[in-house]
Amino acid sequence: MKLVSFWLQGLLSVILLFGTISLIMEGGRYIFWLELAWFVVLLGLITAAFWGYARGWGREVFLAVYLLYLLHLVLLWVAKDEFFITLALVALVGFFLSLPAKTTPKKNKEEPPSMVFDAPKKAEAAEVKKTFIPGKYLASHNSNVYHLPRCEWAKKIAKSRQVWFASKDDAWDKGYKGHECVE
Repeated sequence: MKLVSFWLQGLLSVILLFGTISLIMEGGRYIFWLELAWFVVLLGLITAAFWGYARGWGREVFLAVYLLYLLHLVLLWVAKDEFFITLALVALVGFFLSLPAKTTPKKNKEEPPSMVFDAPKKAEAAEVKKTFIPGKYLASHNSNVYHLPRCEWAKKIAKSRQVWFASKDDAWDKGYKGHECVE
């Protein structure tokens, strides 16, 4: 999708450059110099946008180019009482194509399913001792949830963080809540 957008931006930019050349040829003496200066600025901005596209900031420069071109067309409309609809449409398409895409936040894959529990108090957490003697229930000393050893979340707990309990009551007394695999 990024490559298609890049080539479409290039095509729209070439159309706008040729449109500016035609405006230079039509204009009078004063308009000629203004349009020529605008062409040089436009060419520099488009070159910078293409150079920055691979670096991640070219899309924003294209957005500025299209916005400035629309402003340029409005100024020509006021000054010459002529409106160039084709160039305006090309600049509008480029403007909307250059708008930043919405990003969705990525979820952390290590979090357990949506379950809200009270965290164990620090005094209770300090009482929990790591032990590697297998019991009936498994928890991480970094969380407050205990699991059955066959649970997919229990399998993700590193050996160095494992806390084993012989019963649900032992886990409950230490401030741990049962995961849905236990209930």
